[in-house]
Amino acid sequence: MHQTKLIGLLKVLDKGELIRFTHFLKSPFFFQGRQLADVQKLMQYLMRYHPTYDHPKIAKEKVFAKVFEGEAFQERRFKHLMTKANKALEQFITLTYRDPYFDRLPETLSWVTFYRRKKRSASFLKAHQKAVNVQAAQSQKDDVHFWVDYLLARELAEHDSMFNMRKTDVNLPQTLARLDYFFIVAKLEAACVLLSQKKHQIPLGTNGELDALKALMPLLQHGRYREEPLIDLLFQTYELLQSSEGTTHYKKLKACYNEKAMSIALNQRQIVHGVLRNFCTQQLNKGQKDYLAELFDLYQEGLAQGVLDSGGGLLPSTFQNLATLGIRLGKYDWVEQFLEAQRMRIIGMEEPESLYTLNRANLLFAKAQYEEALEYLTYNFADTYLKLIARRLEVQIYYELASPLLASKIQAFKIFVFRTAKIHLTPLQREGYTNFIDLLKQIIHPSTPHKPQRIKSLTAKLEGKETVAEKQWLLDKLKQVALKERF
Repeated sequence: MHQTKLIGLLKVLDKGELIRFTHFLKSPFFFQGRQLADVQKLMQYLMRYHPTYDHPKIAKEKVFAKVFEGEAFQERRFKHLMTKANKALEQFITLTYRDPYFDRLPETLSWVTFYRRKKRSASFLKAHQKAVNVQAAQSQKDDVHFWVDYLLARELAEHDSMFNMRKTDVNLPQTLARLDYFFIVAKLEAACVLLSQKKHQIPLGTNGELDALKALMPLLQHGRYREEPLIDLLFQTYELLQSSEGTTHYKKLKACYNEKAMSIALNQRQIVHGVLRNFCTQQLNKGQKDYLAELFDLYQEGLAQGVLDSGGGLLPSTFQNLATLGIRLGKYDWVEQFLEAQRMRIIGMEEPESLYTLNRANLLFAKAQYEEALEYLTYNFADTYLKLIARRLEVQIYYELASPLLASKIQAFKIFVFRTAKIHLTPLQREGYTNFIDLLKQIIHPSTPHKPQRIKSLTAKLEGKETVAEKQWLLDKLKQVALKERF
């Protein structure tokens, strides 16, 4: 029974959902008679073993004996019970995880539909006006807001068609206009996400995904739709993503975001803010160091506004980026406070404490507290990516301590990267770590400090490589070597 579909579904429910499922089973609207009592008894028994459901007492014979006390085991009856329980759980999941568009439709819209279908014109018009007022009072708009606008316009068109016998335009112009607003918002939002992925993850296809939107550009550049803050923000986000240079578009979008962000919903703010951060990251990767402080300010702003939140916490990448930016800018006190305040809010990884620990080591390393940093690196990092960073940081610490173990640590790190690369590293990551190892080995070579031309050649070589882990640190070490030789 441990491998049944029912157990598989129950394992993925959290405790709150499991409790709500038991309440759901008590509803006579869905279940009646003996089958209800049997399924309820089954769930009461199984709940004891949540969330693993791996106890020997979950054998089908034992479960049957608990549900059907005093009766001999019957395979056919047991299968019938499991089928009923499966259907009940599937129905519960269907109702719980409905499409968000339908989940978020206001109750006022239901009353509008009810009175129209019941042909109660006066009540319909009153309910419709109430729903329109609720929409107008919303301070933040998203795609669902424009979808509800369209549905309300369509409801009025249906009503007018029913009672006016087509003597007027039956609200069809407004219905079409509201549908346009929803289409534009939905299309712009999806296009921005797609273009952002194109720049950072995947190539854009050649199937004309954006042809319909491109056709709308003249209308969006000069039409009335840009009066809506959400459409204006998404349009300018799209323009920045399509731009090859982008600095001017970035400044315009940032100014627009600062002015209008609080009038749009959180999901849409996250899209726009993410594009702003990604642009700054691109500029940093091109060597534009001025964008380091700009990016940090955006991250701080996003943290304060909740824009960086995901499911009630911070994703590992967000936590890592904030700590790294703060360290690079020398804001050690801020990073200290950030690590302690946010360490319990890391989500999306099995051992969030490992990420906190690694960043504590990074902070101590930046403050030249090398021995203390090494103590944090004794942590058993299970995540391969974090283990790589920890090993690289360990090598840097042994360099700073002028340890006689440095050469062996570099060699051990090289072997680790080689073994890890095929499965866990992208080609760029492998290149970055490999270049770091090779260049560091050349820096510590006994002949390097005594040959200015070699130092100069190594510096040019390092500056010419685009992909090098800890590139700035290596450049700093070369400068230090050159200064020692000079004096």
